[in-house]
Amino acid sequence: MSPNTELALVVLLAFGYFIFVSVASAPGGAQDEQLTDDALASIVIYELLVILLLFPFLLVRGWHLSAIGLKPSLKETLDGLAITAFFYLVYLGLAAAFVSPSTLAEPAQSGSLISPTISLALIVAVCIVNPVFEEVFVCGYVMSAIMERAAPAAAIAASVGIRVLYHLYQGPAGAAAILLLGLIFSLYYVRTGRLWPLIVAHSVLDFVALFAVYDQPQA
Repeated sequence: MSPNTELALVVLLAFGYFIFVSVASAPGGAQDEQLTDDALASIVIYELLVILLLFPFLLVRGWHLSAIGLKPSLKETLDGLAITAFFYLVYLGLAAAFVSPSTLAEPAQSGSLISPTISLALIVAVCIVNPVFEEVFVCGYVMSAIMERAAPAAAIAASVGIRVLYHLYQGPAGAAAILLLGLIFSLYYVRTGRLWPLIVAHSVLDFVALFAVYDQPQA
């Protein structure tokens, strides 16, 4: 199997379904139905199954977690928190400059996307599984695989493009926030080759968005 075929296979298995569903719901600006516990649980299960399928495959193909920069440490955890703060500062600054105050918090307020009845246990599960799944594949693997034979700019474009495609269901404002996030994450990875800070930052961002919905008063 050629490296290009391997890359296409991994992207298709990891993100093909999510991209199809996201693009299909994009014309409406955002998905019509809220994500419930069952829907989020099915996403977590799907991601776990893909991990169980692709990790052994990539291991046989010569890929190791250390090769994509996954080396957890206290310092890298703190770096992840710093990346989170940096993203919020840049996002809020850009939003304040280019959009109205009423639109400012739209991507962070996931109430239109996530049901307020989601359970805390599922929030924790999503915040553990989803960041590992996304960053290992869309950032660590995709970027590392492309940078072996192309310029970093191509790796950044591919990673950001894939990330935005499977988040189109969030509507224009959400996709814009994901574009910014993808650029920050990809540039950081090109510069440092470290993946754990991105997983930490992604986990914190997911938790903030989901817990904000969970904590809303029930009607």
